[in-house]
Amino acid sequence: MKKILIVITTSFVPWGGLTTVMMNYYRAMDKDDLQIDFASTNDVIPPGLKQELYAGGSGYYCLGNRKRESISYVKRLYGLIRRNKYDVIHINANSATALLELMTARICGISSRIAHIHSSTGDYVKLHLFLRPLFCFLSTNLLACSLKSGRWAFGKRDFTVLNNAINAAGFSYDEKERRMMRERFGIAQHCLVIGHVGKFYKPKNHDFLLDVFHAVHKRDADTLLLLAGDGELRRMIEEKAKRLGLWDAVIFLGMVQNARECLSAMDCFVFPSLWEGLPLALVEAQASGLKCVASAAVTEEANVTGRVVYMPKEADAESWAREILKRRVYDRAGECRENQKLLSERGYDVSRNARRIHEIYMG
Repeated sequence: MKKILIVITTSFVPWGGLTTVMMNYYRAMDKDDLQIDFASTNDVIPPGLKQELYAGGSGYYCLGNRKRESISYVKRLYGLIRRNKYDVIHINANSATALLELMTARICGISSRIAHIHSSTGDYVKLHLFLRPLFCFLSTNLLACSLKSGRWAFGKRDFTVLNNAINAAGFSYDEKERRMMRERFGIAQHCLVIGHVGKFYKPKNHDFLLDVFHAVHKRDADTLLLLAGDGELRRMIEEKAKRLGLWDAVIFLGMVQNARECLSAMDCFVFPSLWEGLPLALVEAQASGLKCVASAAVTEEANVTGRVVYMPKEADAESWAREILKRRVYDRAGECRENQKLLSERGYDVSRNARRIHEIYMG
């Protein structure tokens, strides 16, 4: 049996993109010949995630704060690897700063070191480019969620694109859940609901999203913004909603247990990110049959169905509003069926990709 350590370099939480991607693969993977453990930065993980890992025979280990306590972080990782004698380390990160984990794994003698990149840029571009040669040299397998991410992370080196796949059927549009969700929050059935799912932090660009919705709401008062997720900037966005006079027109859902009912309640999915790798939330929205409007910063590979509308970088909030308001009426159930067929045909089936990761683990 091979022993695998999956490292999430961001927090291990349900609203984290890296966590979601790897948990999707974990759920779909044949684990009979694998012992898989997870390690990340947070001491306490949500009960649901903890129970799922323990039920699957997996452990979770806290390495501490990666930025502020890097020395103790490395010491914990070193001790964990030495103690449990892992055969494979699978590092999920957004840049070449994951050299930290790769060097530790190399020193500990792990022969299979997988670098898996989930973003197409970051806050520390110069540092990333400086570290990239050694980062690539120490990796035995280079994985990226998209071509754009791979080129950002690995330059001209060979890498494997592993699409952020999903269980599409789990996001199928459900008319009954749509009605129930709207009734629960007092949303009229005819109201145009604009939605977004994502962590409240800089790359997701919630600040501009509120400007867009403000422009939408001025044109059509019978509209509402539904925000699912949590994060460090949530309070700031809540304050801005109050300043713009939108407090009664914006619903902050926090973390949701049932993504399908949340997506079913929406009419248009808006994704104005500043940068992305391959955003899982946008793929899930397409699986639900939603009309989607995204920023040009989002990789074209995320447009799996060919139906996502991309807004140019120079487009202002008014331009976004006009585009969104065109998408009030359409055959939602029909688009859901067609989109799910396209997702399967174009390599976004989670079972297939989970098998590819399993093959890499087995060497």
